[in-house]
This record gives sequence, structure tokens and C-alpha cells, in this order.
Amino acid sequence: MRRSLLDVRAFRGADVASDHQLLIGSVHLKVAALKVRDIADRLKFNTDKLKSKTVRKSMEKETEKIIQQTQYANECTETALLEASEEILGRRKTSRKEWISDDIWGRIAKRKEIKGKLLNAVNETEKTNLRRQYRGANKLVKNAARKDKRTWVESLAQAAQNAADLKNSRELYRITRQLAKKSFTNAASLVRGKDCNQLRAVEEQVQRWQEHFGEVLSAPAQEREHDLNTTQHPNGID
Repeated sequence: MRRSLLDVRAFRGADVASDHQLLIGSVHLKVAALKVRDIADRLKFNTDKLKSKTVRKSMEKETEKIIQQTQYANECTETALLEASEEILGRRKTSRKEWISDDIWGRIAKRKEIKGKLLNAVNETEKTNLRRQYRGANKLVKNAARKDKRTWVESLAQAAQNAADLKNSRELYRITRQLAKKSFTNAASLVRGKDCNQLRAVEEQVQRWQEHFGEVLSAPAQEREHDLNTTQHPNGID
């Protein structure tokens, strides 16, 4: 800021009934350039609807219908998927939590509609009635949301129990982190072959693990046992 002040002058003759003196100066400001990204917004569809079998079947039928109507079927697959998604799924308006059902969103929309009527109401009697309706709608939304979240948490707990019974530690860890609201990157571990080269294919990694445990478990018992009689303590104690 000190370098931005240019040609500062004091005018002592200005009388404004104050012990302060008038200062006039020029300020030179450098405005940062705004970088505008020329990137088109990516279309985001409401893919949560695909969890329903009815919606999936409707999506398949609509896609096949659009492809059959065009002349070049192989070149319009992407266009057909976009048009079918626009027609069946619709755009994703907000990021929804997975435990919130469509019934709750319908109740939220109804509550919002009552709130709009309340803001536009003029008569005090009408406002009182709308406030009572809004409190009732808000109570229904909270109760339904609490019930759906409890059901979602119980389903995750059951899935975690099934993973523990099957000794699937990776799935158990993922569900635990999800319940604890912590991020988890499902990164694959690094596996190298006997030639110290990294193995990228899953089949090669599984085969290498089989070879490793086969060599370890098939070794003679004498090689795996630790001879305590011949081992000396670091401090010289037998």
C-alpha cells in the first residue's frame, strides 16, 4: 500500500473545525487480471435414479429407440445416451446425500412451497395458518429424514458385519471410514515380481501372491522354527 500512494500533499489552510489536516494524494492500484476458463460445463445427470430397475429398463428402451431411428447406429451411441439421459434421468440439480430418499425430497419441496406462500401472505390470519402448516411439514421432513438415515446406517452396519464374517477386511475398512465420515482412497498396493518389476495386471498380482505364500508355507518346518537354544542375547546373557 505504501508504494501505491503518489504525490501526497497536505493542505493546512482547509478549515473544517478539526485538529486534523487535509491530505490529498493519488493512489495507483494494479488490478489483477481475471482468467476466464473457456471450458464448457459438463452435463451432470441424476444417475441415482438408475438404482431402480424400472428406470434402468426405461433407459435401455429409450436408448435403443433413438439408435434405431438414426441411420448410422455406431456413430450416434453417445448422442443417444445423452438424449435418453436427458429424457429419463434429468439434470442433477444439487448434490444429494445417498441416504435421502425421493419421498423426503418431495416433502422438502412441499415445505418450500408453504414457505413461499407464508412470505407472500398479507392477512395475519392466513399467516398464522401457514405457520402452523409449515411447522407440521417441517416436523414430517425431520422425522422422515431421521428414519431414513437410521435405516441407511443399519444397512451399512449389516454390510460391515457380513464383510467381517467373510474376512473381507478391505470392504470392512471402507464401510468403517464411510460411517466415520472420512475420505478413503481405494489405491492398489504395489506388487513386484521376482525380477523386481512392478506388476500392474490384477491376474499377475494374484499369481505372485500365490507363489509367495506357496513358497513360504511349503518350506520345511525346521527352516521356519526359531532355534532358541543357539540364539544368544545381545547383552551376552545365555
